[in-house]
Amino acid sequence: MAIQSSGSKSFYVIKKIAGRSEKIFLGSYPSLTIENARKMASIKLGQIAVGINPQEQKRTIRAEMTFGQLFEQYVTRYSRIHKKTWKADQSDLTRFMGHWFKRKLSDIKPAEIRQLIETIYTDNGRYQANKMLQRLRAVYKKGIEWGWQGLNPTIGIKKYPEKSRDRFIQPDEMPWFIKSLEEEPDETIRDFFWCLLLLGARKTNTVMMRWDELNWERQEWRIPHTKNG
Repeated sequence: MAIQSSGSKSFYVIKKIAGRSEKIFLGSYPSLTIENARKMASIKLGQIAVGINPQEQKRTIRAEMTFGQLFEQYVTRYSRIHKKTWKADQSDLTRFMGHWFKRKLSDIKPAEIRQLIETIYTDNGRYQANKMLQRLRAVYKKGIEWGWQGLNPTIGIKKYPEKSRDRFIQPDEMPWFIKSLEEEPDETIRDFFWCLLLLGARKTNTVMMRWDELNWERQEWRIPHTKNG
C-alpha cells in the first residue's frame, strides 16, 4: 500500500519483469479493500509467472489506434484506390458510425455492433443494414491485415436475408422495350441502354467508358478496371 501526502491510500504490485521494474496499480482504498487487493495482487503475480506483463497490456491499449484513425487509413490506403464506391463508403460510415471515431478499436464490442445494425435495419431497411455490416467488417479486416492485434468484432453477426430485386425482361416484352428505346428523344440515354443490352457490361463501367478504351478496327472495348479484377 502507498500512502500519499494527502492521506489517500492506493494498492500496487511492484515486480521486476524481464529485467525491468514495473509498478502495477490495483486500486484505491477504501473502494478496494485490503482483502480484495491481496486477491488482485495474487492474480497479477500469477500472470507474471506465466510470462504475461499486465503493464505491457495497458500500454498496448493506450497506444492502440482509434476506429476513426483506422477508418481514415482504410479510405486512403484501400477504398479510394480500389473501389469506385469509395465516396459512398466514406459518407455512410461517417453518417452511421462517426460516434465511434474517437474510441479504441478493441473497445467496440460485438453487442454494440449488433445493436447498431438492428437500429439501421429498423430505420433504413435491411439492404442498408447489410451494407454497413459489410463495410464495417471490411474496415476491421484491413486493420488486422495491416498489423492490428485484435479480433474482428463483426465475426458471427449475420446479414439479414435479402430478396432478389432482379427483374428480367421477358421475350414477349422485348419488342415493346426496344420500340420504347428507339422512341427515346435523348440520344445519350438511348446509346447508353443499347451499350448495356449489347455489351452486357456493368452500369458503372459503361458510364465510365472512355474513347481511348475503344479499338474500332478490332471492334473491341477493353475495360481497364473491372469489379472482380
